[in-house]
Amino acid sequence: MEVQERLELLFETFLKVRTVAKVLREFNDRGLELPRRDRHGDLHWARATTSAVAAILKNPAYAGAFVYRRTRLRKPSDGGLPTKAPKPIEQWRTIVKDRYPAYITWQSYEKIRGIVSDNRAEYMRNKTRGAPREGELPLRGIAWCGRCGHKMYAR
Repeated sequence: MEVQERLELLFETFLKVRTVAKVLREFNDRGLELPRRDRHGDLHWARATTSAVAAILKNPAYAGAFVYRRTRLRKPSDGGLPTKAPKPIEQWRTIVKDRYPAYITWQSYEKIRGIVSDNRAEYMRNKTRGAPREGELPLRGIAWCGRCGHKMYAR
């Protein structure tokens, strides 16, 4: 029961504050830990980390869906070991909605994916807006240079 409440709080908090970093800060400031599984599958509570919060937000199982083939192996150019890379949702091989009890709706899951994707700091590659920043500047974090495409900020 406590696990379910903590996960519901995580999703509610994200939809309110809209960034993984702010969810992380709020959980850690309040001393709230996240439920995690160790390598043997046993439940334990651990301090929230960026990767743990992001993994929960990106996992379609929390929206009640079974998904197969969400990742692909990416071969590095330097000849090292291949790494897992996420596929776009359109390329997922199998999506079975309403397979598990859901914490959020599929629409909320897609909204969260969109927010996380939009916040990602890959400005030059994806040209997304990025996370809005607080401050006194009227266009802080949303103005782009028309010539080079970089985000503009005041110095």
